[in-house]
Amino acid sequence: MGPTSTDTVLRAPFASDPVWVAPGRGVVSRDPAAFAGWPVDPARIVDALAGLHDAPRRSWWAGVARVPPGWSVTLGPDGARWSEVASHDPEVHPAASVDALRSALARSVARRLPDGPVASLLSGGLDSAAVTHLAARRAPVTALSARFEGFPEADEDAAPALPAGAAWRQVPCGALRQWTDLPPSATPPGSINLVLHAALARSAADAGLHVLLGGSGGDYVVGHGWPMLTGLARRGDVRALLTLARGLARNGHGGDAASIVRVWGVRPLVPGWARRARRGRDVRHAPGWLRPEVVAAHDVEARLARAWAAWADAPPTAVAEHDRLLADPGHAPIVEGLTAVCAAYGVSLRLPWLDGEVVAAARAIPEHARLLGGHARGAVREALAGIVPDPVRYRTGKAVFGRWSCATMRRDRPHLERALADLDALAAWVDPDALRLEVRAFLTGDDDRWRAAWVVGSLVPWLRR
Repeated sequence: MGPTSTDTVLRAPFASDPVWVAPGRGVVSRDPAAFAGWPVDPARIVDALAGLHDAPRRSWWAGVARVPPGWSVTLGPDGARWSEVASHDPEVHPAASVDALRSALARSVARRLPDGPVASLLSGGLDSAAVTHLAARRAPVTALSARFEGFPEADEDAAPALPAGAAWRQVPCGALRQWTDLPPSATPPGSINLVLHAALARSAADAGLHVLLGGSGGDYVVGHGWPMLTGLARRGDVRALLTLARGLARNGHGGDAASIVRVWGVRPLVPGWARRARRGRDVRHAPGWLRPEVVAAHDVEARLARAWAAWADAPPTAVAEHDRLLADPGHAPIVEGLTAVCAAYGVSLRLPWLDGEVVAAARAIPEHARLLGGHARGAVREALAGIVPDPVRYRTGKAVFGRWSCATMRRDRPHLERALADLDALAAWVDPDALRLEVRAFLTGDDDRWRAAWVVGSLVPWLRR
């Protein structure tokens, strides 16, 4: 499209569908295939290598800007004018109750259903189970779960969350080796979740299902509520603090009661300067395999320090926790990547948790309900009573994903070896010998080196397309 003074691109807050604009050429697209063949933006490669998310408008392509959720851009003869819209309105949902959250989520799922059967991602966690069960009340559902090779306990996570009468497909999921099979229009993976979503979207398309519901974003929309403990400590309500900490510990959240009190009750009250000084000893630094001149030119160390400082202080209230999670600049690009890769298979990914009404209802939940019943995310668990089976509703986590990610990348060693032999693709940014050493350390069992393996196995093939 050609730019005029009235061409405005607006992304609603929490929108999951990506939008890119190239103001100099008057191009607006929701499909990354529109930029196939465009030169890569070197600064975006540096961000991916260093794990930085502080440039929300930066895209993978030079001269192309990403429109972040909650922003609008007007293209005109004089260039691009950017403006931010309100991220949420506390008055949208004045009924501050668990019932309001339940109703808002049910309506959000209903709005995203197609006329006919639908696929729904089912990991076995609370958020995907909620979406799948609510959808199954209104439409024929095929639940899709990742089958992690070598980790049968993942099937045990998902099976109890399956709604009665729903079909269930377990989809074999590799990691890096499946990345080479992604459609050419896919963007590089910001997360290993992108590869999983690609396999699941392909399975949905093979079954003739072109709408895929997902639970992504639920843990951002409704945080765990730990700052409630900080508030009790600040008010000096020791009895309530200890009672709640014991309940959380008894229900399997956050370790023992003493640790919970220390981490979430006492530590946040330490003056910010002292907390930052202590944490400064553990601050993340640029990877040693990034070229020093690249680190200096892109101010990587200072940017990592600022990102660390922004998360060093615990939020003072649960509402502040909610706002900080939603404002996390690293979340939206991952969700956009999931949406884009599903679209490449002709599948529309729809995420009911990222709905303005749901977000407003979650934000309005009273502080005292955030840890309802001695459970992290207690308000969500209560809201889903009668919707999600209790064994799933009170589950405290899924154990296999991190272990599977590392194990399957090692199982994909031939793919990694091919990428390591082609590090010229990254030579402008990395020291190839240092990066090879890091990846080899990962392959011999050092899980802490996973990032090096991931960037090699995902970025090299993408740059060579």
